[in-house]
Amino acid sequence: MISVQVLNEFTQVARRKFKMSASDVTTVLSSLRRTLKLEPLTEATH
Repeated sequence: MISVQVLNEFTQVARRKFKMSASDVTTVLSSLRRTLKLEPLTEATH
């Protein structure tokens, strides 16, 4: 299981710190979303 917040944080770090292209980030995110259950960020899960 992975939260939307974790995916957002990964995106920010990958783009800024690791200088990954938007296309590469999208590829990684797609793979994670296929592999793991996506948990929406709600008051109950936060």
